[in-house]
Amino acid sequence: MTTKVATSSAHRPKVVHIIDHLGWGGAERLLLQYLPYLRDAGFDVRVCALGTREGNPVGDEIRALGFPVDLVQVDHLRDLTAIPRIARYLKKVDADIVHTQLEFADAFGTLAARLRRLPTVSTLHTMTRLSRKSRAYWRNRIGDLIIGRLCRAVICVSDGARSFYLEDGRYPERALVTLRNGINLSAYPGDAAAGRAVMRGIGVPDDATVMVSVAVLRPAKGLDRAIAALSRLAGRHPGLHYVIVGDGDHRQALEASAADHGVADRVHFAGARTDVPNLLAAADLFVHPTLEDALPTVLAEAGAAELPIVASEVGGVPEMVLEGRNGHLVPPDDVDALTGAIDALVGAPAELTRMGQEGSRLVEERFDLATQARALADMYRSWLEGTA
Repeated sequence: MTTKVATSSAHRPKVVHIIDHLGWGGAERLLLQYLPYLRDAGFDVRVCALGTREGNPVGDEIRALGFPVDLVQVDHLRDLTAIPRIARYLKKVDADIVHTQLEFADAFGTLAARLRRLPTVSTLHTMTRLSRKSRAYWRNRIGDLIIGRLCRAVICVSDGARSFYLEDGRYPERALVTLRNGINLSAYPGDAAAGRAVMRGIGVPDDATVMVSVAVLRPAKGLDRAIAALSRLAGRHPGLHYVIVGDGDHRQALEASAADHGVADRVHFAGARTDVPNLLAAADLFVHPTLEDALPTVLAEAGAAELPIVASEVGGVPEMVLEGRNGHLVPPDDVDALTGAIDALVGAPAELTRMGQEGSRLVEERFDLATQARALADMYRSWLEGTA
């Protein structure tokens, strides 16, 4: 089926981004950054959430940029009424293209768009291996079948993620394309003085050496491993402190871990924030001990802030951290290796500087949001003009 929509100056094609919710997750923050670029490329864009998390704070940020944000409530994947309800919504807003992200949106949004005979694309943000005995495995399989067969393209955020899905056999090869996450480089470097003021307010001494993580606080991010590493380094580096930016259900467990390891006075929780560039500008080292990740945008943000990175060698992370150039890669769930990599950098100020500068160059080459947004806009146009 070929869908043709005029793209003359008289008609700005309408793109609807459907996403599960608009809490402070990586997919939600990335969407927030993409929208202005797509508007500048000639598209009218609106966002539809299928639920609410933490009050949908990213929705407020999106509205502040001048984009409509809608809600079509879907409480569970058994609610098949969601498909016609979303289809009616797409008709009401006169959508030309549907772009889905995350589990509910991928399944229901893609099927609803099919009812409306609209071209669709899905972005996969995660790489998760599940047991065949779990309900989540079969639920994900159904979603994979839907978007793999019905979407014009399934975007993988790294080459590593694309290889993962090809090897796993979830999608036909023709459907999978790589489009790396990007960041708005104009936001970097941030205001270091403002960042230090925030850190001072949460108890970080002005003369501290600061390692920082930015993440939604959940077990898979592995932040408890960084806390364990900090406890091992406390004697060798008495000025080393750890700032965790983000929030989530795992925060209480992380606070308990800091206390259990005897470093509660060195682990500082900044919560979810909108001034991340400033906090990165005030730090010395970025730590990302994740257990799984397709392409964590926070690593591009760290690179743009000229921070060397210590990160787990999983998913698309090796596409962002080049060993010995802008940081060090360590095996996931290996506290010994993580401790050693942090120790080597904290004890070598010249290396911190060199790797930070190299990281900034790497981000400019690979992760410029303007470049990625242009590629996405070109993809949209090819479908609308019937050339793909």
